Amino acid sequence: MERDYYCIGELIKEKLAEKGHSVGWLAKNVGYTRSNIYKTLYYEYIHTELLLRISKVLEYDFFSYYSNILQNVKK
Repeated sequence: MERDYYCIGELIKEKLAEKGHSVGWLAKNVGYTRSNIYKTLYYEYIHTELLLRISKVLEYDFFSYYSNILQNVKK
C-alpha cells in the first residue's frame, strides 16, 4: 500500500518556520526538552497528547491533516 502522507514532523517544522519559532521555543512551550522535540520531529508518528499540545501552541490543527487523509480515502 502506497503512503499518501508524510512524516507529521515535517509539517510541524514547516509551521514552526512559518511562525518564526525555533525548536527550543516549541520545547519550552509544550513542556518537553529540546532534544526530545528534535527526536520527535523525525518520527513518522507522534503521540496524540503531544500533538494536541503542539497544535495549541502553534495555533494549528495538526489533526485536520489526518482528517483530510481520511476524507480522501473515502472518495
